[in-house]
Amino acid sequence: MPNFNREINILNLIKKLENKRVLIKYESTYPALSLLYNNFCLTFKNKNLVIICFSDTACRRLRESFESFSVKSPEIVGIVSKARFIKVGEKRCSPIGKNKCVEFDDALILRGKLNDVFSHLRKIVCELSEDDLLLLFGMHFIPSLYSIVGLRYMLSLFNSIPCDVTTVTLCQKDILKKDLFNIMERLYDVVVAIRKEKDTYFESGVYLIGVEQSILQDIEPVYEKYKVDINGKLIQV
Repeated sequence: MPNFNREINILNLIKKLENKRVLIKYESTYPALSLLYNNFCLTFKNKNLVIICFSDTACRRLRESFESFSVKSPEIVGIVSKARFIKVGEKRCSPIGKNKCVEFDDALILRGKLNDVFSHLRKIVCELSEDDLLLLFGMHFIPSLYSIVGLRYMLSLFNSIPCDVTTVTLCQKDILKKDLFNIMERLYDVVVAIRKEKDTYFESGVYLIGVEQSILQDIEPVYEKYKVDINGKLIQV
C-alpha cells in the first residue's frame, strides 16, 4: 500500500535531489517526460545541461518528445537548446532541432566495442562538476543487450561521474528482467516511480508519483496522485 502524505509535495522534493543520482522508473512515458522537462530541467535550469543518449533510436524518441513539449513551454526550449549533447550511435545528428535531426559538432561516439564506447564516455563524465545536470537516455539498452556485462560497464561509468553531479536517468519499469533492474537501481540514491492509478473509477489519466527507494534520511518513500494538465504540466489531484 503506497504511503500518502498530503503535507509533502513530490515536486518540491526535487530541490533536495541536487547533487544526487536519480532513477525515474515509469509505466507511462508521458508523465515521466513531464516530470523531467517541467520539473527537473526547470528546477536546475541554472546548471549546464549535459545529455548522453545511447542509440539512434533513443535519440529519435528524445527529439520527438522535446519537440512535443517545447510547443507549450518556450522556457524548456531555451534550456534544452543550450545542452551539450553526446550520442552513442551511427548518425551524426542531434535531437535538438526544428522537427528533424540537425548535424552537430560536439561528440558522436560510434557504436562498437563496449570497452571503447565506455572509455570515451568515462573521459567525458569525469570532467563534469556540481554545475552540471547530467541526463542519461537509452541506458536501458546496455543491460538489455549485454546483460550483466553491460551492468559492469554502467558501473564503471557511474564510478567516473563526480559525486556532486546531479544525474537523472529514465527507464521504463518492465523493460528489463527483474534481477537486472534490481542491480541497476543500486546505482542511484533515489528511485522515483510513476505508475498508472488503477483505483480511479470516474477519472482517467491519474498517476501515482513518488519516492520508491531512497538512501537519504530527509527523503522518505511517499506517493501522491497527479494528472497532466493541458499544458503538459503535472498537477496534484
